[in-house]
Amino acid sequence: MGSSSRTENLGLNRWIKSDRPVMEDFNADNEIVDSILGGHVSNDEIHLNETQRQALALPYDMYIYHGTGVQNRAIELGFDFEPRLCILLAVSAPIGVIDIPNDTHYNYFGVATKSGSTDGLTLSGKTLSVIQGGTMVARYEMRSFNEIGRSYLVIGFR
Repeated sequence: MGSSSRTENLGLNRWIKSDRPVMEDFNADNEIVDSILGGHVSNDEIHLNETQRQALALPYDMYIYHGTGVQNRAIELGFDFEPRLCILLAVSAPIGVIDIPNDTHYNYFGVATKSGSTDGLTLSGKTLSVIQGGTMVARYEMRSFNEIGRSYLVIGFR
């Protein structure tokens, strides 16, 4: 004879002193517990998987490149992930510089995503394409994302 009753939620054996345990009952209970807990623990809908845990632990990374002056340049970012968002800043420079005598604003800041970016930046996979100079934007703004001798910081977010 197995157990006298069963638990309400999982139907596991509930033993009393007069019951005579049977190995098959223990094995059946273990299979129920393993199936339910195993399914719960491995459910990515309600638990984080390893990739998601890493993203929370390290939600961003940084990469520095040095300007070459080339008008169109593709930069392979050294991230171990494809960023969803990149913020670009010139190192040791303001976001922008206004040259009043030449009626020009040099832009050293930008944001890039796969679905839209600051004019002069394009993000595709781990590649950030940048523009230096060229045609002015809105009659006075010059894209300055690859100025020769200047370093740039790219902050990439997962």
